[in-house]
Amino acid sequence: MKRLLEAFGLWMTLLSLTASVLHGQTRDYRFGSVAWGSTPSEVRAALTAQGFVFVKVDEDGDYDFEGKVLGYETKIYAYMASGRLVKVQAMLATPDEDCFRAYHQMVDLLTKKYGPPSREGENYDSPYERGDGYEQTAVRVGKAHITSVWLTDTDEADKGGLWMTIGKKLTVNVHYEGPQWAAELGRRQSQSTKAF
Repeated sequence: MKRLLEAFGLWMTLLSLTASVLHGQTRDYRFGSVAWGSTPSEVRAALTAQGFVFVKVDEDGDYDFEGKVLGYETKIYAYMASGRLVKVQAMLATPDEDCFRAYHQMVDLLTKKYGPPSREGENYDSPYERGDGYEQTAVRVGKAHITSVWLTDTDEADKGGLWMTIGKKLTVNVHYEGPQWAAELGRRQSQSTKAF
């Protein structure tokens, strides 16, 4: 649940950045061959066939896998809503010194598959700035904002999409979001704050 709440703030920021993206773009972003709405058994079969190892089902009913992407140990989280796949997150555990290189490798890989990102950004908060040699430190302390975003439909961001970022632990995080993810994220956030 914690990783969902952390992602929520960034997800909302990314949605606000999409207003000026090119109109009329419609694509179906998927992790591998796993279709949105797949059942748990279909998700397990597809990811296992791609070389990922099933680890567990968590308290939210989401499926966790492990494997390698670009040679890096990678955790795959398959988020479910009512027993159907709504999101896949890949978290590449890159060594600190490789995180920016791996991030750009993933951008290149996804650009070849889907075309250029709708929006890219590498912004730093003071006292950090791009090229100062402290980019990794800036990421760790939350003062670097590095993202690439692809959307399925620019007029309705909740139709899903694909986005990447470098996380505070210097991991490369790739998020594939299906058309039902926004509603599920809202439900989970509401559930996590209902005590208040």
